[in-house]
Amino acid sequence: MNLPVILINLTESRARLEHSQHELARVGLTFERLEAVDGRKMSKDELEKTTIWDKSAFFKPLSPGEVGCYLSHIAAAEKIVRENWPYALVLEDDFRLTPHFSDIISLVLRDAPKEFHIIKLQGNMSGGEAIVNLSSDHKIIRHRSIPSQTVAQLWSLD
Repeated sequence: MNLPVILINLTESRARLEHSQHELARVGLTFERLEAVDGRKMSKDELEKTTIWDKSAFFKPLSPGEVGCYLSHIAAAEKIVRENWPYALVLEDDFRLTPHFSDIISLVLRDAPKEFHIIKLQGNMSGGEAIVNLSSDHKIIRHRSIPSQTVAQLWSLD
């Protein structure tokens, strides 16, 4: 499978990088490491300049770690655009893959609605409508509200 994979990883998280390498190799995927932004190392001024959006739109103020996570995902999106990849898998370094992950991703890429932008890849989820049955155990669900987890996502260039 020729699927670009971006792994978001903090420099000091070597054990997570090793785990990620093992997990992805086990299912036959290679990846490009994207150095994560560590919001905890940003100054108060940098954080204020970065979080210029309406802070009342969130349930609570974003922590420095959440700001870093957000900036890391923006960098992943910029890489997808720069490389002109039709789609890419974006992973944070704390993911766990099912044994048949490559087969499932192949089904997602084959059967997903062509106009998809982001498909969040997660375990047991409820609260939405199944729009595609990939297998007896796997579905693409359109949720009523956006799930907050960002550990594993399939992004389209669109």
